Amino acid sequence: MPARPASPAPASKERRKAAFLDRDGTLIVEREGFIVSPRQIRLMNGAGRAIRALNDAGYVVVILTNQSAIARGLLDERRLDQIHSELRSRLRRHGARIDAIYYCPHHPSLGRGRYRRPCRCRKPGRGMLRRAIREWGLSERESFLVGDDLRDLLLTEGSPIRPVLVTTGKGGAARAAAKRRFGRRLRVEPNLAAAVASQLER
Repeated sequence: MPARPASPAPASKERRKAAFLDRDGTLIVEREGFIVSPRQIRLMNGAGRAIRALNDAGYVVVILTNQSAIARGLLDERRLDQIHSELRSRLRRHGARIDAIYYCPHHPSLGRGRYRRPCRCRKPGRGMLRRAIREWGLSERESFLVGDDLRDLLLTEGSPIRPVLVTTGKGGAARAAAKRRFGRRLRVEPNLAAAVASQLER
C-alpha cells in the first residue's frame, strides 16, 4: 500500500474542495534531521487558527508527507502514528481538525527491506495526492496545495490545483526555482496562516 490515510473517508458523491498541506516546514516547524518523537512537534505560528478557518470554510484538510525516516530505520509506522496523534491533539486545542494524513514510508536507495524501493507515492510522485482525491471525492479545480519545497508544488503540474509556496522551512531557498517553474500560477506567502487567508479571500 503506497500511502495510508489516518482516518476513513466519508461516503459521498459530491466533489469537495480540499487544502493539501505538506507537514514539515509548512504545518510544523522543521528540525534538522527527522522528527522521530511526538515531543518534537511544534506548530508553526498561526497554524492552528489557519486549519480551523479551513474547517469552517468547508475544506477537506489533507496532509501529504514523505516519511523516509521509516525506510532509514529511524522510526516505525507505529511511532509515526503516535506523532500524528500528537499533532491532531495539538490542533484540537485550537478547535482545528485534520481530516486525513497520507504518508510515504519509502526511499528509493536508502534503508532495507520492503521500504527501500522506488514508489509512486513519494513526492514529487502523485500517488498520495491521487489516492486522497479518489478516496475523499475531491475537486481538483476547487482545491489548493501549500508546501515549502519545489517537490511539493510539482504535485500540481498538469492539474488545476493551485500551488502556494510558503517561505518557512525550505521555502526561501526554493522560491526562485518555483517561480521559474510555475510563473504567474504560483502564489508565495510568508507562512501557512497567510497562505490560508489569501485563499479564503479569493
